[in-house]
Amino acid sequence: MFTKLRNRIILFSMLFTSALIIASFIVIYILTGGILREKNFEKLQELSALNKIHERGLIAASSQSLKEAEKPLDSDGVMSFTIMIDRGGKYLKTFSASDLPEETYRAAYREVMESPSVSGEIRLNKKTWRYINTVFATDGSISREITFLDATESLAILQRLRLILGAGVFILIGPLFFIKRFFAEKIVRPVALAWQRQQQFIADASHELKTPLAVIQANYDMILLNPDETVSEQQQWLEYMKAGMDRMYGLIMEMLDLASFEVGSPRLNIAQFNISARLAKVLNALKASADEKLLEISARIEPGIIISSDSEAVARVFTILLENAIKYARPCSQIRICAKSAKRHVVCSVTNTGEAISPKDLPNVFDRFYRSDASRARQSGGYGLGLSIAKQKIDQLGGKIMVSCNENRETTFTFMLKLNNASALEGESGQNGESASFRRERGK
Repeated sequence: MFTKLRNRIILFSMLFTSALIIASFIVIYILTGGILREKNFEKLQELSALNKIHERGLIAASSQSLKEAEKPLDSDGVMSFTIMIDRGGKYLKTFSASDLPEETYRAAYREVMESPSVSGEIRLNKKTWRYINTVFATDGSISREITFLDATESLAILQRLRLILGAGVFILIGPLFFIKRFFAEKIVRPVALAWQRQQQFIADASHELKTPLAVIQANYDMILLNPDETVSEQQQWLEYMKAGMDRMYGLIMEMLDLASFEVGSPRLNIAQFNISARLAKVLNALKASADEKLLEISARIEPGIIISSDSEAVARVFTILLENAIKYARPCSQIRICAKSAKRHVVCSVTNTGEAISPKDLPNVFDRFYRSDASRARQSGGYGLGLSIAKQKIDQLGGKIMVSCNENRETTFTFMLKLNNASALEGESGQNGESASFRRERGK
């Protein structure tokens, strides 16, 4: 499917680019031809003007013969000649700056006299000549002249230009094809990856929904098998059903959370708040989960940090990171939390020791639908959506979030938000900056 899409992009872009190049070359060729024709015509007019002056001098001095008027004509190094004709159309004489046989002049005279055009082109002795036919309203013996200019070189220039432009089209098509293919693959690759991840997510979400539904169905059937038992006697099956429904609810809520970013960024409730106290509140709420795995939490939270942001969004991000750390931390290990102000930002990090994230997976951990180890994530209750939600929220808040992993199998998630130096709230923040558990930790 994506190969066909890539090929279509290449095809249409190549057709469009080739048509554009060919059209540009045609315009260049037409403009160049027009310029050369215009220059030739200007030269013909200049030669004709010189001839008029020359001819008037000849007519005024009627006692002189035509031979006295025979002079070379200046045509800037281009071969030219002028044929003089009387009123009856009879050939009289040729004034020429070129050393051509007399028969050539008479052949040119005959060919032009057969054409009614005032100007045009003729082929003569393997050369192309442009001419202009001028008529004089005078009582003298000369009534008409035809001025010729060699246009062979101009046509040769156009011929060479045509060959160069034609060769240029074929020379450009090859590199353009590979360039178009490179960019087409770059365009299609993210779409293909997103589609693959979405397909994987659909498969994982279907499995996650199927499992609790199967649990609910099985326990419901168990309850139906014992219709005479009381609710308290069937409490075990009901608790299993509740656990399955809770898991379904969690998955659906995370999917809705992501869907809100697809439709448009959720509205933020920006206000000044004490982020130190907010993080402490989240930590206290999740401390029981850490105790179940015998995890030690070492918290270093700078008191009294005031920022202007969305308190609920920040708490949600910290909750996701801390829950993630608790899920994947090795039992009886330590989770380190740090929050401090640095210049104009507040920096918060959560570090746990557990299974290391491979370097190739680090750039993808915030991608939607991405899980480096689907089976491990499923066993720990994850859906592969939490970190993506965290990044979306931090991006919306104008901050940054990153992940790193060292050789000691320690994984650190860090997010940064802009500080707000509001001195009016510092007193309150100093009193509420740390929870009791943090003060005990700091006193150690």
